Amino acid sequence: MIYKLKVQIALVCISLILASGIIYYSYFYSKGKVSEVPSKWLHTEGRYIKDSSGNIVHLRGVSKMGLEYTRSGFHIIESDYDLMREMGVNVVRIPYTMEWIYNQDYLGKIDRQIQWCKERNIYVILDMHRPNHRGQQSFPWNETAWISQWLFLAERYKEEPTVIGFDLFNEPHDVDWIKWKNTAEKAAKAIHKVNPNLLIFIQGVGWGWDIAGAHTNPINETNIVYSPHIYPYPLSHTEWSYAYKEGDYERGYQLLRDYIKSNWEPILANNVAPILVGEFGTPAFEEHNLRWMRDLLEIMHELKISYTCWVFYGSDKPRDCALLKPDWKTFQPQTEILIEYLKKDKLRTSGKASVLLSITE
Repeated sequence: MIYKLKVQIALVCISLILASGIIYYSYFYSKGKVSEVPSKWLHTEGRYIKDSSGNIVHLRGVSKMGLEYTRSGFHIIESDYDLMREMGVNVVRIPYTMEWIYNQDYLGKIDRQIQWCKERNIYVILDMHRPNHRGQQSFPWNETAWISQWLFLAERYKEEPTVIGFDLFNEPHDVDWIKWKNTAEKAAKAIHKVNPNLLIFIQGVGWGWDIAGAHTNPINETNIVYSPHIYPYPLSHTEWSYAYKEGDYERGYQLLRDYIKSNWEPILANNVAPILVGEFGTPAFEEHNLRWMRDLLEIMHELKISYTCWVFYGSDKPRDCALLKPDWKTFQPQTEILIEYLKKDKLRTSGKASVLLSITE
């Protein structure tokens, strides 16, 4: 009897010890795991995009064409995101159209791509590329519907930090900076009431190019990133684009550098906001455009500017600016140049130390 009692007491003690150990381990292990995984939400400080630990984040990636033209989308497959990751991409800009944004099947295609990005530690920017699939507009004339769909998406993804931001309206044109600025500011403030963590990407006027108005009349809201577009000849007819076309690369580079110095750099120099170049690419594969692409990438890296190249797509048509051949595997000539820069060290700075950027950290 005494022996059995001792055994029972011993078993109870062992059970209590094991239970206490499990509770202790679960509590402290789970707390440790949480603290080891920082939030992926980003924010702006002056000219930089930073993470929750105050480290500078350089966003460099591509736009993924497909859902802005057709409700069914095209070539929305997981292996595309494997290839993007291999290229060195850490952000994907996903264009869509407002026309089908409340359609569950259409939304599912966006959700699927967000999930693929999440699994590969790639950030997502949602880009309202077209009010309807037939074409672009110069300005969000139906302001109520435009803001409402952004509030819908802000609510839908407010617990998903993979979706770091919204590109409000693609290539506004035939409108001055003040009108566009006031409209964009109203939308940004409304979105931030739902999710203040979101970065709001603001394109320039003049088909997205001109952000000079932000030097003296910036948007009065937090987490703003200005997002100009830029292309060479024949998609632009600037003095520098003609210089490149004529093979006068030294002059072309200087004119391009002067353009960026006057239009972009004051925003950075005065710590107004960060810049992410939302679109650039080569509409033809001749040497002059490849040289332009290399020069632009060199300048953007020199100025620590983020970017998303147009466009991850398979085509042999020069004006498509496609990064891939029609097989969606073979790189076009300009893609090799882009990858060279995507593979360059992406820095994160904490205090005086600089280490490689990894959004999995």
